[in-house]
Amino acid sequence: MSRLRRGHLSERAGFDTIAVRARALVAGARITIITIIMHQQEQQSETMPDASPAPQGGMSTTMKIGIGIIIIAVLAFAAWSLGLFSAADSGQGAPQQEEKSGPVATVNGETISRGDFNARLEQARADYQTQGIAVDDPSISGQIEQQLVQDMVNELVLKQHADDAGIRATEEDITGRYDQLAEQYGGADAFEATLASGGVSQEQVRGDIARQLEVEQYLGQEIDEDSVSVTEEEMHAAYDEAAQTITDLPAYEDVSDAIKQQLGQQKVQVLISDLLDTLRQQSSIDILL
Repeated sequence: MSRLRRGHLSERAGFDTIAVRARALVAGARITIITIIMHQQEQQSETMPDASPAPQGGMSTTMKIGIGIIIIAVLAFAAWSLGLFSAADSGQGAPQQEEKSGPVATVNGETISRGDFNARLEQARADYQTQGIAVDDPSISGQIEQQLVQDMVNELVLKQHADDAGIRATEEDITGRYDQLAEQYGGADAFEATLASGGVSQEQVRGDIARQLEVEQYLGQEIDEDSVSVTEEEMHAAYDEAAQTITDLPAYEDVSDAIKQQLGQQKVQVLISDLLDTLRQQSSIDILL
């Protein structure tokens, strides 16, 4: 039986804004697009093949390469969520709080444990601190906690639907993704040493990778990537807006493919967020922070 069912939504106001926030990315991130393009251009010229032409206004091959990255970002399945970094690594820990017990949320009867939440919270705080954010400020700390629990709910909602769809990651795919991750850490030996120093087992990482792959496959089934198109007008608008505040921009012709890729990825973010909004409305969710 499908998990899609309408239930009470005690945090309705919190997740009603998911799609709104995603749309704001499309409306307000054009200057960021150009900044990213300028920052990445040297790497792209060395590591990325030329983008193939997009048929009938659809996404190019290069644009589709970025879809997996979008999914990871939307679900907060970044490397830090695998437990590779901890608050101790940054030299900063979470402030002492009154000890709480019990789950932080339930999704269709399945719980999100406080232990898992607290581990992710430490990692999130360390990440925000490296960005200069005052995580010890109670109002900011509260926002981080609320955002994290929403991220974890999103992950579980999507994982449940992937399970219901019968999606299972293969050992071959898990190993392939694991090897890619290990390569980013300097190879298998260096990666395993990093895991060991953080008290994380290969089995834990492989389990997290499996869940990520299954969610990616589910979203690939539900999101019509070929429906995403970016017009020349949108690309020129993004470039022109950036040109108002950024000097020495590369010529439009030199960055047009990268602009198209970034705008296309933002549109896919909107589709994913809209899907999440629908799935959450059809689920029974309780936030218990």
